[in-house]
Amino acid sequence: MYWLIFQRGHSGELQLTDAINELNRRQAVLAYNFEGKRYDIGDKIGFIKATVDFALQREDTREDVIEYVKNVYEMTVLKRECD
Repeated sequence: MYWLIFQRGHSGELQLTDAINELNRRQAVLAYNFEGKRYDIGDKIGFIKATVDFALQREDTREDVIEYVKNVYEMTVLKRECD
């Protein structure tokens, strides 16, 4: 629970990197360098992108998500045309 000793960052968030650095001072910290897409889920758009991409990869959610996004897009286009 190293996050308990840290002050919040400029945006009021706890910074994971600060906690990892402190842990690394006390013991070895292991990491894994992977190849693939990374998402900043601390950012609103990053969280949405990660959620949509994950849902599109799943067979049990893919079609529903595609249909939903199409409907949202069509409603947005129609609203713009009416304005």
